[in-house]
Amino acid sequence: MDAKRLDREDGDARRRDGDPGSGRDHARGRPSQGQLLRDRGWWVVVASPPDLPPAQADRMRREIVARLKPCGFEPYGDFSSKFSGFRPGLMVYVLGAYATRAEAEYVREAASACAPAAYLKQGRYAGE
Repeated sequence: MDAKRLDREDGDARRRDGDPGSGRDHARGRPSQGQLLRDRGWWVVVASPPDLPPAQADRMRREIVARLKPCGFEPYGDFSSKFSGFRPGLMVYVLGAYATRAEAEYVREAASACAPAAYLKQGRYAGE
């Protein structure tokens, strides 16, 4: 997990910066890039490489995070087997989860400049 840990204490969905929030960019009326994080819903999968040995996996993680940074996103990476509905044997780097497919699609479109192969997947994250 990246240096900016997701705050999942007490089961609350919190923004990446640790402050409770609405997950909306009030100035524009759309989901913000510091969206609320949920354990279930629609995920934007920005990368899904195979599960690699630790040194290669760390290098891959750094590359994926760096690729998404110019678009203002910080994906969360974990084993696909921890997500219901995801194919096992992969590392998945995701944004979300979002309550609706439309919200996830909006974020996928915004992230597509940095991750053109991003796709949507519905599921539940089992956690650490």
